[in-house]
Order: sequence, then structure tokens, then C-alpha cells
Amino acid sequence: MSRISLKTPGSIPNHKLQRNLQLNSKFISNDGGNEGITIDNSGNTTLSAIAEIGSDTDKFLMSDSGVVKYVTGDNLKTFIGVGSGDITGVSITTDSGSGSKAEDTGGSADFSILGSSGVGVTNSGTTITAVAVPAEIDHDSLNNFVANEHIDHTSITLTAGDGLTGGGDISSNRSFAVSVDDSTIEINSDSLRVKDDGITYAKIQNMTDARMLGNNAGSDGVITEMTQANVLSFLGVEAGANNVTNHVTNDANDTMAGDLTIDSTGTQLKLQHNSNDYATFTVANTGDLTIATIGDGTTDSDLILDADGDIELNADGGDITFKDASTSYGSIGSAGLNLPTDSRVEWGDAADFIYADASDIHISKDDTDIVTFKDDQVLNEVPIKIKEAASAVADTAAYGQIWIKTATPNELYFTNDAGNDVQITSGSGLANMPFVLYTQFQDDVGINKHYLPLRGYFEQSSVGNEPTGMIAPFNMKLQKATMRCNTDISGATWKLGMWALSSGTSESHHHTNGMNWATVTGGAIHTNATFDFTGTLGDGTNASGGSNAVTAGQWIDFALQSDTDVTSSTAEFWITLFFIADLSNTI
Repeated sequence: MSRISLKTPGSIPNHKLQRNLQLNSKFISNDGGNEGITIDNSGNTTLSAIAEIGSDTDKFLMSDSGVVKYVTGDNLKTFIGVGSGDITGVSITTDSGSGSKAEDTGGSADFSILGSSGVGVTNSGTTITAVAVPAEIDHDSLNNFVANEHIDHTSITLTAGDGLTGGGDISSNRSFAVSVDDSTIEINSDSLRVKDDGITYAKIQNMTDARMLGNNAGSDGVITEMTQANVLSFLGVEAGANNVTNHVTNDANDTMAGDLTIDSTGTQLKLQHNSNDYATFTVANTGDLTIATIGDGTTDSDLILDADGDIELNADGGDITFKDASTSYGSIGSAGLNLPTDSRVEWGDAADFIYADASDIHISKDDTDIVTFKDDQVLNEVPIKIKEAASAVADTAAYGQIWIKTATPNELYFTNDAGNDVQITSGSGLANMPFVLYTQFQDDVGINKHYLPLRGYFEQSSVGNEPTGMIAPFNMKLQKATMRCNTDISGATWKLGMWALSSGTSESHHHTNGMNWATVTGGAIHTNATFDFTGTLGDGTNASGGSNAVTAGQWIDFALQSDTDVTSSTAEFWITLFFIADLSNTI
């Protein structure tokens, strides 16, 4: 029999196969569609759909040596090793008990879980819970019970000793009070103190005649009896001193009242440590007081003012002058601090100071001038660091501000006295630098799109035939474009488009796609008309979605188009394009 090839759905009437039937990846189906039975080259058979039966007939398909047969449910359970019947045994294992486990292997498994003294068992459904029953628990039988820690408080008594009252057992709070005679010592709130006038002279006994009580040198803070010699030494007064008008002598019965007057034309008062180390107080006939310190020559004798409070220099004459003999080292007066020329103010290190010469004021660090203030300028020898801030401070007429704005990285700004902030830097370069392109051409523009010549004089109405564009050297944004014509072009709306094509994109681009554009009404003869690229810009055929941004390395060009023919062949155009450049991002 000849080979039958079925390329389209059909039937094989009354044919007997003499050889294998080759399906050629086709289906055996009832209606000739792509469903039914398929057989792959390995003989695997696929049924694309198997209908579900309407009821459980307890039949399953299985392979028996490659032949598909059905089996019953009991056959299937035998094949897969599933038994049948009742559960015949249950085992429960606990953490303790008389045996290793509790078992019940006959019929239904019944177990009892019972509590004991101190433990109750409850269940909720299949959940069994064991809980403690406090009322049944013997406290003294608990593990780690220590009898000495549980004592009857009424069997322990706190007894007040000598000088105390109060006390009792510890079944409740107890207090003790100090018993005093209330003549010398008293209790004040929670303090025990000596009463006012509690210690009288009568209570100080056995004191030697002609002695004083004091803390003499060497008594280590203990009040002791002091002899006359002790007192004179303590006061720094020589025995027998009497060269005063209203005087104190070594006579224990002398007293002093009123002013102490030392009448002498020489040294009125001398305080000495010894004959070589002393200080003198001298009053001149003008009333000037001189305090002099004298040393034995091995060390300088200093004048030290050590006040527990403040030191006040009150000069009614208005000036306080610091001198060495006749040489003045400065003065403080009503006008402030006055220092001699080339004198300096030092801080810790003698190499760090401020000084003034005959004309300028200098700040010196490590003995080198780093800042100089002149009448009309300030000279700085080192970099100046300015702390960044969110904004400038309040404006002051006739003054400007240089400040650093908080950013990452921060930015240098200048603010004038009108409050206008001018950004100077952006990123790693200057900010807001102007960049200008301009072009001039003559043509009857009509209503065709004309590409502006950025080099040369002749525009063109197609792109790609001459180099009308340029490569942007840095990031920049087109701000405004101003157009002027020697013809009245006010009767038309003009569209100026810009393309920015990344590296790898042909400059022979589509006339509309990717065009960012703005419109303006043309001006009268020799009158400017300005395209504003800082607002909403068109994108291709859309009235919005455009951008005025250009990235460094992009190829840019521009096209001009009018919606109405208002020009002739003598029309001459001048167009200037103004950008703001970001010099921190360059090619």
C-alpha cells in the first residue's frame, strides 16, 4: 500500500495499514483539531485532555508491563502497602512511673490522668492541663526549705540600751529615741546638737591663768592654751612693740579703740619674715601709698593678692597704669586698654599673640603674622574656613555676605544687602556660569523647519548635510533665546526646537522626535522676541514633557519654524541662545 501523508485534517476510508503509521508530531483526534493523542519519538503517549467521571467507580489506571490496565481501590492499597482495620494498640510514655510506658492494646484505648496532693488535672476537649493547687501544698515539705529563714517575729525583741528608749518585738515597726537632759544637748528633728548657750564658761575648767584658747601652730586643729609669746608670734608682732600713737603693747591689760595711726616720715609699716625678706608700706606727703617687697636676693619677691572674693581696683583718677620703674607697659582707662606700640597680648605660648605697630594690627601664630588689619584692607596668609549654614544672616545696608551653604559638598555663596543670594560654586566647579551661542542667517524661512548654523552663515531646511550642531563641553541648561529680524514677523508664532543627542547617536536625527521646544510670537521689524526655556517645554509633538538640560558630551542643534509664511528671501535673522553652565561636570 502506498504511504499516506495527512497535511490537512481528513479521514482514511477503508484502509489497512501495512506498515507503521507515522504521525509526524500530529494528533489523533475526533474532529481533526490539535487535541487528542500524540506519541513522541521515544513512544511516550500524551493525552491532551482526560474527562472526569461523574461518580466514584473505584477504578484506577496503572501500567502492567507497558499495558494500561485498571485496578480497584483494594488492589491499589495492596500495591502501595496500605492496611485496613482498627487501631489495636496505643502507648503513652511519661517522665516517671512504675514501667517504661503505659499500654492498652485491646479495643479502644482508655487511660486516666489523675492528680495528687498539690497537683490538679483538667481538660478542655483534647487538651489536658496539670496545675498546682496551692491550698494542698505543704510549705515546710518543699525542696530547699530552710527552717531558720521562717521565724516567729513575736519571739524576737529589740531592747533599748543606755541612753535610748523604745524597742519591742519585730512583729511591727519599732523606733528608738535618744534620751537627753535637754539642758546642754537637744534633739532637733533628726539631729542631735548642742543647745544655744549649752556650753558655758563654767563648764570650761582647769585653764591656766593668763592664757588664751586658740589653734596654735603644731596643734593639728586642736584648741589649746596659748601663751603671750604664742599670741604675739601668731599676730606677727614683736615683743615690746610700742611705736604707735594709739598703741598696743606687750602689757596684757592694754586695749585699743578707734583708728590705728602710724606716724612716721619713713617706712610706716614693715611686715617681715626675717631681716632679709619683708614688705613695707610707705605713705608720701601726697598720700601716695607704696607697697614694696624686699627679698634676700636669691629669688624675686612677688606681691600676691589672694582674695576669697573679687579684687576691685577703684581708681577715681580714671587710669590704672602698669610700670617698671618709669617705663609704662600699658594702662586701663575710661577709653579701654592702652598698650605701647609693638606691645602684644599673648595666649599661653609666647609665639602666639596679637600686636600693633605704628600703622597696622597683626595676629601672629608661631611667631609669624597670619592676619594683618590695615585701614582699607585685611591681609590673610592662610586659608579661611567658614562653617556651613542653611542660609545667610539678616541683611545690613552697605554690606554683603560671603558664606557657605549646607550641601554635599557645601557651596560658596554671596548675598548682597538686598538679600539676593548668588551661588558661586556647585560640586567641584563654578556654578551658574553664563554660556552663549549665537547665529545669523538670511533666508525666506516660510513654514519649513530651518536648522540654525552654529558655524557659518547659511541655515538649512534639513539635517545631516552640514555641521549645524556642536558637542556640549559641560552640563548646561538653556534659559532664553532672543530672536530679531529685519522684517516684521509678528504675524506668526515661531517655534524654536533643541535636540540633545548622547554619544553614539547619529546627528542625522528625526525632525520631530526628541525635540524640546518653546514658542513665541514674532516681533515687529528689528524688535526682539524671546523664547523662554525655563518653563513648560514641548517634547516632539507633545505640548509638555520637554527639557532644557544638556549633558556634557551630548551633540546639540537647533531648528526654527514658523506656523505662517511671513518672510521673503531678504529676511535676515539674528538669534542668541543663553545657557547657565555647570562647570563641575565637563567632558
